[in-house]
Amino acid sequence: MPSNLPLDTLGKQIAANVTKGDQYADKAEQFYKAAGLYLIEAKERVKKTNALTWSQFLRINCSDLSRQRAHEYIQIADGRTTLAAMRATKNESVQQSRAQKREAADLIAETRPVVHNVVDNRPDYLNEINERPEYDDTPLSSEDLGAELLLAASTLRQYTGDFDWKAIAEGFTKSDIEWIERAIKEIKAYV
Repeated sequence: MPSNLPLDTLGKQIAANVTKGDQYADKAEQFYKAAGLYLIEAKERVKKTNALTWSQFLRINCSDLSRQRAHEYIQIADGRTTLAAMRATKNESVQQSRAQKREAADLIAETRPVVHNVVDNRPDYLNEINERPEYDDTPLSSEDLGAELLLAASTLRQYTGDFDWKAIAEGFTKSDIEWIERAIKEIKAYV
């Protein structure tokens, strides 16, 4: 049943229901279902307008809501999934990601011991990047390179949630950037 609310008001209703769902765990599914129903209506109405795309609607009216998350709320609203099933799937994904990260760290630890720096809790070998007088031209084995890349990607994914890319890039030293550029050249040689 359409609400006939203006799209911006519909967006506020969606955001309010998502916020309430996040706040009240015992009624979260009800609020997410309400948000999903509003999202279904908004999506249908946005399709009929040429001035706005679905992504634009979400960005303008529901700024904290990604397309993927909106799709999940729509699935809850139309009964294709439940909040419990959605959380179980997310938990499984997180566990797989952590297992991959542990596996990559184990592969690296086999060739180089990891001693954490007390000051910033980074593995010391990451700090060694700045201390290397010159780049070692010895090519990495494909297994070592894969492990290094997997660990780097996992670490970046973990820390980039709290920072924007510009802030991260500003934190790199010149030797960090040179090391990354050399690593990219090595990767291209393997591809």
